[in-house]
Amino acid sequence: MRVRITRGRQLLSIAGMWYNDRIGEEFDVIDDPIHEDMLVTKQEYKGEMIDHNIFKDDCEIVINTD
Repeated sequence: MRVRITRGRQLLSIAGMWYNDRIGEEFDVIDDPIHEDMLVTKQEYKGEMIDHNIFKDDCEIVINTD
């Protein structure tokens, strides 16, 4: 599935989600097997591909019209 980030999110009082400055960008995702309100995407971090979570409320599904 592919999603587009529609908004960011603040966690606690200081930290924000990794995608806060990536509104409008699209990512390939799968359902998070542990947290039902989240999706998971692989993103590079310090040279390695690691799992990053996206809250379902912070994105929309991209419909492929091809």
